[in-house]
Parts: sequence; structure tokens; C-alpha cells
Amino acid sequence: MAGLAVRVCASLALIAMASAIPITKLPMNGTVAVTGYKQGGAMQPPPAAPCTDVHFGSCPVLQASEDSLSVSYKFPAASVKPGSYVSLTACYTNFSTYDRPWRKPNAMDFRKSKDCPYKFATKLPAPSGNATWHVPEKIPDSTIFIRAWLWTEQADGTFKQTNYGRTKGNWQIQKINDIPNSMKGAVVACCLFSPIMVGCLMAYEKYVKKTI
Repeated sequence: MAGLAVRVCASLALIAMASAIPITKLPMNGTVAVTGYKQGGAMQPPPAAPCTDVHFGSCPVLQASEDSLSVSYKFPAASVKPGSYVSLTACYTNFSTYDRPWRKPNAMDFRKSKDCPYKFATKLPAPSGNATWHVPEKIPDSTIFIRAWLWTEQADGTFKQTNYGRTKGNWQIQKINDIPNSMKGAVVACCLFSPIMVGCLMAYEKYVKKTI
């Protein structure tokens, strides 16, 4: 019985491995570019040179819940089939996934990757088009890039990713400062008055309490 269970588990593992698709197996022929971005309520042209540094604090800054990116995409016409469409996602750079397993890319099967959680457009026309990513409210301090997927209908009627592309540059996201001003004031007050309170307590213990 134990031998049968082992064979079944091994067979399931082989099936899973056979169905896994590393992203390196897909053609990367898509062109994705930022055509502009809204920062502080004003539209800005894209940087003259893409920011290729993934480290936090190095690239143009977008404020969560306020700013946005305007994105264009294009795939080779030869890769597009009838019914094909495009989806766009914002993905964390390697710097923002390091030591964070809940954001890790899956090298063996890109469909199980966790580094692209912000899907902001789908069913877009192929082979080319435009879309806007409005930076969501709940997003941490991070550096991101935009990835485009080309989806193609299969013989069984399902759609699968068959091509992709990404922006050459990265963008820095600044999260919302969600600490209320009242809490900040309370912390400042505690810092200012704590030494006074301690001094009063010590004086009470040393002089007053002895006379009671």
C-alpha cells in the first residue's frame, strides 16, 4: 500500500512538472513603454532615460492613491491570432521581492508567481493599445515595472499567455502615510512630558513619601 502511494505521488509530481511553464520558455516580443505619468495632479512626460536601478529611492516617485502611469503596448502582428487580447500588470522588481516570500516570482512556473499582483487592465485589443495604471491605495513602498501579456485562444477554448513584454524602466511607489496626526501628536506629547513625569515621581518618592 505504501509503495502504491509513493508511485501515485511520483506520478502527480511528474504531471505537475510537465505542465509547469517557466517564463523563459515564452517569447518576449512585446514592447511596453510609459508615455507619461501624473504626479501631484500634473501630467509629466516620460523620463529621457529609463530608470534601470531597482533600489528604493532611485527612480521617479509615484504616490499611492494619487498618481498614475500612462502605458502603451505593442506585439508583433504575426504573434496575434483571432480572439487574442492583452492584459497589463504592475510587478515588483527583484529588489522589492528579496526576502519576501509572499512576493516571490516562481522560476519554474510563471503562472504561480506572486510578483505581479496588480492587474489593472485586461481584455485589451491586440496587437497594440494604451491603458492607465492608477496607483492603488494599499501598496507598500516598492519599485515596480509594468508587464504586458498576450493571451491566445487554445484548441480547447481556453486562453493562455503566449507572449509578453515589460517596461525598460522602473518606478518607485511611495505608500500612504497612514499614521493619524492625533497619534503623532500623542507620541510627541509623551516624549516631551515623560521626563517631567519621571522627575515628579522621583521627587515624590524621595521627599514627600518619607514624611507621610
